[in-house]
Amino acid sequence: MPAKDQIQSIVFRAIDRLNEVLLEENAIAKDRAENLFGEGARLDSMGFVNLSAALEEELASEHGIEMNAAEEMNSPQGKAAKITTVGDLIDFLSAALRNEP
Repeated sequence: MPAKDQIQSIVFRAIDRLNEVLLEENAIAKDRAENLFGEGARLDSMGFVNLSAALEEELASEHGIEMNAAEEMNSPQGKAAKITTVGDLIDFLSAALRNEP
């Protein structure tokens, strides 16, 4: 299981990949306080799909972890976590991966 700092690196690499396809004014900052979802967020539904795919690819290539990121974030646990920022996402993924068999 990757440590929290490794999860942060994975999330930041996924954001880099996402930013490659976004307009510059819609780029997501690699900052724990950056708003991903909800009011004031720049990420639309297609951005969410692209971020989820990038996360899945990074987790698989870096640690051999197969995860459906979109499904995890939309699970009851993901909704209860109220993921709105990059930091929330990092914390959620860290907790979710700790609970993996």
